Amino acid sequence: MIDGYLELLENLSPSNKLDLISRLTNSVKSDLKKKKTLSKKLMVLLNQKKVPKRL
Repeated sequence: MIDGYLELLENLSPSNKLDLISRLTNSVKSDLKKKKTLSKKLMVLLNQKKVPKRL
């Protein structure tokens, strides 16, 4: 799968490659932030006596 993406990247201009890197970086940062937020919510819930049905 990765090799297929790398073949596609060969045809992109340097500017487009940099734009793609920037967008991927932002996507990963967003995913990590969501995971961290969810982890915090779960810890709070585990420390409570009653767990609500929905987050």
